[in-house]
Amino acid sequence: MEVKIKIKDPILRSYLPGLFERVGGGYAVTMDTFTGTVICSLVQTADYPVQEADDDTTVVFHLPQSRYTESLRNKCLFVTSEGTAKINAVLRKEFDINFISFCTESRIQGFKLKDIIAMFIVENQMEIFHGDIETMKKRYYRKELSTLRRFEEKLRKKAYAAAALARETMKKKSSN
Repeated sequence: MEVKIKIKDPILRSYLPGLFERVGGGYAVTMDTFTGTVICSLVQTADYPVQEADDDTTVVFHLPQSRYTESLRNKCLFVTSEGTAKINAVLRKEFDINFISFCTESRIQGFKLKDIIAMFIVENQMEIFHGDIETMKKRYYRKELSTLRRFEEKLRKKAYAAAALARETMKKKSSN
């Protein structure tokens, strides 16, 4: 049982070996990951093979044989364009969560970002070139900045509330 899905982002395509085992030119999907669960849940059957032009973004996924996929056996499988978009979104989120948490944990341990990204690439068996490494650095820095901005906004709101409370307290004291 196999299904073809377009994964447009080259970094996400190169991340797949970190999630799934390579099998016969594709990947053996498991329900152990969010992406695998979403792929299995969004696969649909058709009466005839659904042909889409294959390109370098097309990835073959071999579905597990389990009670969840038993009804799909010996049928023509496909994923709708909406389903493909959802799978790509979940894959991106799973990558971001794993990448950011790996980077953050490694930064706490004192590693340099360049070394952290190299370790992440090796650990996830990613095939990456220099431009992708720079993209990953930017992705991490954007996430760091976003976290800092949210933290700064929370502090600003707390400071504003504390100042308002202090002004109110001062007014009450001066009126007594």
